[in-house]
Amino acid sequence: MELNKIGPGDEVLMVGRFINAAGRERNLPSVRWGHIAMWPHEPIPSWDGTMQEGFLVELHSKPGFSGAPVFVQFTHHRRTNPNYWEPYLLGIECGGIEDIEQVRASETDELVKAYIKSNTGMEVVIPAWTLKEFLQQKEFDLQRKKLDEKHGRKNKNRPAPMAPRVATEKEPLTKKKFEEILEKVSRRKKD
Repeated sequence: MELNKIGPGDEVLMVGRFINAAGRERNLPSVRWGHIAMWPHEPIPSWDGTMQEGFLVELHSKPGFSGAPVFVQFTHHRRTNPNYWEPYLLGIECGGIEDIEQVRASETDELVKAYIKSNTGMEVVIPAWTLKEFLQQKEFDLQRKKLDEKHGRKNKNRPAPMAPRVATEKEPLTKKKFEEILEKVSRRKKD
């Protein structure tokens, strides 16, 4: 993150499923955009009230996107080459931060004894480094080894979970290639 000077104000995108238009024939992903609002300095309350390390991201989201991957958009690279897009996993969306507001009577504009939840526009994104630590726990490593043995796979050369893919100058990930990959992974599997 220091190398790429990622921080508040940088653009992010989230790929998830918009359940209000989920589709019947195909499970199509939707892409939502936003910006990093704050670094994870101290734990913040997630949707269920538990304190969670996370980025605060101003993101056009709604319930149902929890668990969706959130990527940083390298806008400085795109300025020099509009077809270049190297994704950087910021983390996964774990819920929005709500506010409680008192209701006003429409006729008199006076406050009444009723409260509603409102969306602040801020989402909590669990950092990728937290996910990596979680997935590299000894318990999960043992499970992976057992599955490898069961299926006859050798894991000597397997990279560590969530090992970063380094894009080379010869093979940058273009917008077109990203859309092709997204199309492949969103196809409904045949029975």
